[in-house]
Amino acid sequence: GLPDIAARRVRFIGDPDRRIAEDRLRILRLFRFHAQYGVGDLDAAALSAAIRARHGLRDLSAERVGQEMRKLVVAPRSAETLATMQDSGILPVAFAGAGYTAAFARGVAFGAPAIAPVRLALIGCRVVEDVRRLTERLRLSNAERDRMLAMVAAGDRLRTPPDTRAARRLLHAVGAEAFRDGVLAAASWSGGAGGAW
Repeated sequence: GLPDIAARRVRFIGDPDRRIAEDRLRILRLFRFHAQYGVGDLDAAALSAAIRARHGLRDLSAERVGQEMRKLVVAPRSAETLATMQDSGILPVAFAGAGYTAAFARGVAFGAPAIAPVRLALIGCRVVEDVRRLTERLRLSNAERDRMLAMVAAGDRLRTPPDTRAARRLLHAVGAEAFRDGVLAAASWSGGAGGAW
């Protein structure tokens, strides 16, 4: 394994299909470790094995999936790794729904803090129903759910940038944290098009 460590290459020891069959959670750990430590492309044999076994993620407990996804979304290479997961059909299984990878990448580039509920909202939520689905699928805490709900609600109100007076009213109504999160969401969703954000 020393050459792999030196190259910062994440891959399975031995046969990838066998390692995944032993524990389906290794699919998510592959991506989490790659997002945290890897460079370059994901190991092709590992990715192929993960794609073949992806439907086994449905059999894992919500707590285990949630623990891995919380760590993955705050990793240094989370944006490109989540895009690979989306393209390979793994993220929709893990999330029980599609991921918003372009918005997530814009949010990270915009300066999204490495805070799990903020990053999870960027990758998985556009409306309240998304928050409820993700909360159940990943067994999120009430505090995480509430922060995501506030972020989505504020982001929806900030889709069109308000004038100064309206922005102050909203800031007073929702609080500084939800306002900051909402600006991040709105900017990520809009893509900065048309000079809006």
